[in-house]
Amino acid sequence: MIDKILNRITLTKEDIHGMINDAMKKTKSKESTDKVDSTPDISDVFDTIDPFSTFEEFSNFIRERYLSEGQNISGLDAFYKEVILSKDSDKLKVLISSEKTNKTLQQGEYPIVGTEADLYNIISHTVKIKNGHESELWLAIVFKGLVVGARGKTPDVEVKGDTISLKDYTNNVFDFGSLDSDTIKHLNKFISLAVLLTNLEVKASLTVPSINLVLDKLETEEMQSQVKDILELSKTSNIPAIDNLANQIKSLLNTSNPEKGIHNLVVTFCNDIDRLLEKKIKGAKWWGMILNKKLYLENSESVFNSIKCTPNHRLSNAIAQFKSNHIYVNGLYLGSKISTKK
Repeated sequence: MIDKILNRITLTKEDIHGMINDAMKKTKSKESTDKVDSTPDISDVFDTIDPFSTFEEFSNFIRERYLSEGQNISGLDAFYKEVILSKDSDKLKVLISSEKTNKTLQQGEYPIVGTEADLYNIISHTVKIKNGHESELWLAIVFKGLVVGARGKTPDVEVKGDTISLKDYTNNVFDFGSLDSDTIKHLNKFISLAVLLTNLEVKASLTVPSINLVLDKLETEEMQSQVKDILELSKTSNIPAIDNLANQIKSLLNTSNPEKGIHNLVVTFCNDIDRLLEKKIKGAKWWGMILNKKLYLENSESVFNSIKCTPNHRLSNAIAQFKSNHIYVNGLYLGSKISTKK
């Protein structure tokens, strides 16, 4: 073969052998380089680990990627099994393990369809989050965020620095926190005055309808006239019962003008409630709920405006009751406010 080549070109036999040797050296060098390049860098080791290879890998992956430190969660074993056995297992794996998403937090509604719906269904009946709702993990996975309820603050999920409060608002009356000392003082004054003048039956819990009914009665001209008559009568009366009643009223209203005193008490009480609600609601940037296969998101300012006291200083129906100096919010009402926003 080489002799025939030499008959057609001017290269010598030694030249041909030299070229072959050089080519063999280059091939060996390339193979050696390829072996070095195929070895992953230490920073890429995580990407080479299959988080679905074992339950242990899956559990570690979920906890490290989507849960804040100390977050208590159960049911990951059942979650893992359903993902593996699902007919759309590959799509679920991509959704769970992907680091990117095309979704952004903004006011409005998000239809939950396709693989995201499959994921939600699986999580909803396998996972339990202590002091939280299972939808928090779904939101964290879909929006690539972090379940942060373990931090002990209002936000349940954090996505790129933005915080979201996400609970099962459609089914629960939930504790919005304790009243501060000033609000408790005004509430007790209000109850005392109501008992004194309207024969209100004081119960362990006070509901919004019962409180607003008393507020309406206290601010009527008839009630204010009666209070004024009692205060005037006490100036000339020698009857101890009338004097005691007048002193109690003046102590509660902190003024000799009943109309101004009652109104100021009502306004101050509502302002205190609004201050508490605002602090709680604005502890998260977004408030959301999942209803009928849709995720609804609303900014905290809009939610607060929807449930604060009415312009005539009456409590919103978003407040369910007061009990043991705590304020409880009506989740169904709050959820409807969020879900009906367009």
